[in-house]
Amino acid sequence: MSVDCLQIRQRRTVRFNASAAVSFENARMHRSGVLVTVMLALATGCSRSGSGSASTDASTTAATTSSSAKPRSAKTHAEVKGAIRHVARRSSPDGGKLRSDRVLEAGGKGELDPVHAIWGSSANDVYAAAWDDPGRGLLHTSGDGTWTHEELHDRRLRGVWGSNAKDIYACGNVGVYHRKPSGAWALETSSRGAAFAMWGSSAKDVYAVGAYGEVMRSKGDGVWKAIAIPGKPDVILLSIWGSGPNDVYTGGQGGDGIIFHSTGKDDWTTQQVPSKSGVTSIFGLGPKDVYAVSHFLFHSNGDGQWTEVPVPGMDNAEVVTGDANGTLYVGGRDGDLYIRENGVWSSTRDKGGGTYQALWSSGDDLYIGTESFLEWSDP
Repeated sequence: MSVDCLQIRQRRTVRFNASAAVSFENARMHRSGVLVTVMLALATGCSRSGSGSASTDASTTAATTSSSAKPRSAKTHAEVKGAIRHVARRSSPDGGKLRSDRVLEAGGKGELDPVHAIWGSSANDVYAAAWDDPGRGLLHTSGDGTWTHEELHDRRLRGVWGSNAKDIYACGNVGVYHRKPSGAWALETSSRGAAFAMWGSSAKDVYAVGAYGEVMRSKGDGVWKAIAIPGKPDVILLSIWGSGPNDVYTGGQGGDGIIFHSTGKDDWTTQQVPSKSGVTSIFGLGPKDVYAVSHFLFHSNGDGQWTEVPVPGMDNAEVVTGDANGTLYVGGRDGDLYIRENGVWSSTRDKGGGTYQALWSSGDDLYIGTESFLEWSDP
C-alpha cells in the first residue's frame, strides 16, 4: 500500500456578488461561479514523480510507529499556483506548418501563482500578469523561453495591455499602472475595487474595467475618468474588447449572460447572451465577427444578437482569443484547448494542466496562462 502525497483536483463553489469579490485578499479567484486554482507543492517526506504525484511505502511508515501508538492524522495542505505554456508553429519540411507540444516555460517548480492575462507587442515581446506571485506579479519574455519579473512591485495583477512595445499598462487589486517609454512603472489611478481587464483602441484611448461595474478610461495622458454602468452596481467586469474606438464590448459576473456595448461615448447598452453563466472573455476578429465565452462559446455579427457556436466536446470554456490569420483559440478549465483553423475545430487536453484562463497569439506563437488547485497530505 502507498500513501498519495499529491492530488490535483478542482473545487466548485457557489456564485458570488461584487462586494465579496472586490479585494480578493485570500488569493482565491472565482470565475463563472467556479473556484479553480493551481497548486504545485512538495509534501514533507515525499518524493515527486514527473507526473506530479508522490508516494511512500507503507512499510517504512509502519517501522517508525509502534503497535501501541495512536494513529496520526495526516495534515492536508492546499495552495494556488499557475504556469505559462508556449505553443510554437514552425515550418515543416513539406512547406506546411506544424504546432509544437505545449512547452512549460514558467511555473514548473511551483514558483508561479495564477496567470490571468497575457499580451504581447510581438512574439519576441510578451507580458503575463499574475496573481499573488511573491513580490512582483508582472513577467516578461523576449520569446526565448525565459521569463523575468518586471520592476512593478505589485503581486496581485489581473490584466495587461499595450498600444505598442513602449507603452504598456497593467491592472489589478490596487488600480492601473503605466510603463512610460523610459521603462519606469507608476500607478496612474486607483480603482474603487479590483481592476480585472484592459484594452485600448490606441495609445490615446485606453480602458480598464472591474468591480462595481466600473469602467475607467484615459486619453493616455495619465488622467482617468471612472463611470459605473447604470443600474449594475453588482456587476464585476472581467473582460473588455473592441474593434475600434466606436465599437467596444465588456462583460463579467453578476448578470447572467449580459454583455455591455458602447459606441465610444460611454453610452453602455445591454446585450444578452443565451446563457445562465457570467461572461469571462470577449474577443473579435472584426466588427462583424465577435465572440464571447459564457461557459460555452457565443458569436455575434455585431448586430447585438448572440448565438451559441457548436464546438465538439466543449464544456467549461474560460477564455477566447485569435490572431491575424483568422485562427480562433478557446481555453477551458480542464486543460482543454480548442482551435478553429480554416473553419474546422480541433481540440487537445493537457491532463492535470489546470484552467486555461489566459491566451494570447501572435499568429505562429500561442502563449497560455493557467490556474490550478493542488491539495496534498503529509504521510
